[in-house]
Amino acid sequence: MIVLVSLYAQDDIPLGDLARESRAQTEALRKSNPNWKSRTWEENGTQNHTGGWDESIPDPTGAKEMVDRGLALDRQERFDEALSEYTRAIGVRPNYARAYYDIGVVKGEQGKTAEAIVAYRQAIALDGTHWMPFYNLATLLSNLGQYDEAIAEYKRAVALDDTNWLPLYSLGTVLLKTGHAAEAEDVLRKALHLSPDSLKTMMNLGNALGDQRKFEEAIPYFRRILDTAPDWNNARQSLCYSLLQLGRRDEAARVRAEWPSYRPNQP
Repeated sequence: MIVLVSLYAQDDIPLGDLARESRAQTEALRKSNPNWKSRTWEENGTQNHTGGWDESIPDPTGAKEMVDRGLALDRQERFDEALSEYTRAIGVRPNYARAYYDIGVVKGEQGKTAEAIVAYRQAIALDGTHWMPFYNLATLLSNLGQYDEAIAEYKRAVALDDTNWLPLYSLGTVLLKTGHAAEAEDVLRKALHLSPDSLKTMMNLGNALGDQRKFEEAIPYFRRILDTAPDWNNARQSLCYSLLQLGRRDEAARVRAEWPSYRPNQP
């Protein structure tokens, strides 16, 4: 789990199924902007010497069909069977980067982090033109506390697709966690521009501003969160903290009074 750390209230940020999250984001971007071009393998395969991701290259080996079967099995949480299909695909098409990527996804779902990392690195070695292996690799490294490496991999993901909020959001979160609030602010502003209704991005951006003592700028983000999610106590706590830092005690008291789970000994 990526865990947000700052002088504000904290939230665990669930990563969920990264493959499905990425696919959902692709579909959302496609619907919101008909001119947007996805840079995942499904939409923009690249011609390269390996043919590692390119689905437009004729595939007499049948590897793509094996991977497609594996994806269907993965969605049913039949992970061992999915892995079998991906392994078969690599057996007939050893340079198939997408199959290694999907092995990484399943291994991650099974909690086999070390094996997932190996698979993602192999996918990248075969074809480093797609953001998703870099993103998933970065997330696993972050979960292991290897933050410098995670930041580097997130930055590579962003460099490959700066139109997707997800790598930007995750990069900003780790930058914030590691004390790089100013850089986190810049990255999270870009993420929020791409996904303006993302409450977690607002939360982290508010925290990044607060860590720089930009309380006036942080307050509107916490208020926007509470307008949509009034029970989000961490946003309410962060808003109270910001108001108190500015000496606006009466406003802080009103916000605190609306706190559903407020107890007198809470800050």
